Amino acid sequence: MFIAIVLAALCAAAAAPADNFNVSGQHRTRICVEMKGEKIPLRFADGTPTGFFALARDPSKQGGNKPCPVGCLEIDAHEIITTASGMKLLFHPGGGPGHYQDHVENGQYGHVALDDLKSRPTMPKPLGLNGKPAGWKNGTSYLITPTRIPRDMWYKPNVSDEGRSGSVYFTYGNPGYDKTNGRGDWTYINWSWVQNGGEKYPENICRGGGMVRAIGRRDMKFTAADVAPIIGYSYGADNNVNGRVTAFYGKTHAGPGDGGSEIFGWLPQSYQQSGDIIVPCVRRSPAAKAVHGKSSQDKDQMVRMAINLLSESPIDPPQRSEMVKMFGGELDPAARMERLTELSRMDDRETVNRLLFLLSDEKDARIREQAIVLIGFMRSTPGEMKRVCDGLLKNFQRSGDPRERRRTIEIVGNIPATESREFLKAVRATARGDEVKAVDDAIARLANLAKN
Repeated sequence: MFIAIVLAALCAAAAAPADNFNVSGQHRTRICVEMKGEKIPLRFADGTPTGFFALARDPSKQGGNKPCPVGCLEIDAHEIITTASGMKLLFHPGGGPGHYQDHVENGQYGHVALDDLKSRPTMPKPLGLNGKPAGWKNGTSYLITPTRIPRDMWYKPNVSDEGRSGSVYFTYGNPGYDKTNGRGDWTYINWSWVQNGGEKYPENICRGGGMVRAIGRRDMKFTAADVAPIIGYSYGADNNVNGRVTAFYGKTHAGPGDGGSEIFGWLPQSYQQSGDIIVPCVRRSPAAKAVHGKSSQDKDQMVRMAINLLSESPIDPPQRSEMVKMFGGELDPAARMERLTELSRMDDRETVNRLLFLLSDEKDARIREQAIVLIGFMRSTPGEMKRVCDGLLKNFQRSGDPRERRRTIEIVGNIPATESREFLKAVRATARGDEVKAVDDAIARLANLAKN
């Protein structure tokens, strides 16, 4: 079984089977609760506002299934969480067209304060299916980095002849950006995941998977639990497999920081389209210690690359030199990309330097792009931002590849540092086409991080 392969490949302490924490049958409670006032703020798990609201005049239609009355909002009453300051919060599920008159302004997900409701809803008996506590002492700590997943990656091969389907991994990338016309910046922490890792459809679907438990804001700490990841399949418009999306189970806190209620759930760790680079959806936390594990011997190259991003290897300079030599001797682009993921497992300043050197000498734009996203993923990078930004700027200026240039802007804009802001200012002066918006978005992200 696929999960067994992943378990055998992963490191150290025995990981619990993903199936124990990804049980089919999760569903909303769909309770309508009366609001205080005409609008109330939607909040992150730490109680700070997301910038969006629930409006009394535009209640959830719940897809036509027992719509909420005017003056009420829909609550998923599975739990009440408490922030470090003592604020009590309930989760409000949003919705798209068919759920609200204005689904962009009024249909966003988020927590609401119990004090903003006229009454405390009756809490049904907990399902107890998913979101359970798990061991996490052997898990790597990451910073959530909401990352847009391509629209043509579906988790079900149910795409219509017109290329339509709601089963898109895109929903779980950066919905804060994509579902607010670029005004937000967050991802979803989910009770369960949309797939279970099997290769055969429909058995690989987790029924009720993808239910949102909390909003994962940028740079929120998320520690991997001792639970096997799910390396799921994606399907294209032709309903054939076109890539992989890896999700992992972990723990965060309501916050701020490590305060408040514990929140366990599933989060995208990376995605990879067939024949393309693997893109992390998180960054290794600079404040965390390395968690070592074994590399994978799986016959599937995409599985090996995903597992390379799930643990690290001890720093071994002679072995690193041998890896660089092997990279130089590879002719196949996919094999060269895999070598780079292996190299990134030795996470220190010297590996960052080696990746920058390889970047400066590489002719293939996709392999350069792979090096760029791995540099952005590594915990050692924030401590080397002067060198990193100098190297990335030189590469940006000589690159004629639009995708590589946009990716560079995105990656630098993920890392809060003075050098990042200076890089973006320099790039904006020569940006062309949609690069201008990419730079402006990156500058806005850094400004929000500085504010928070």
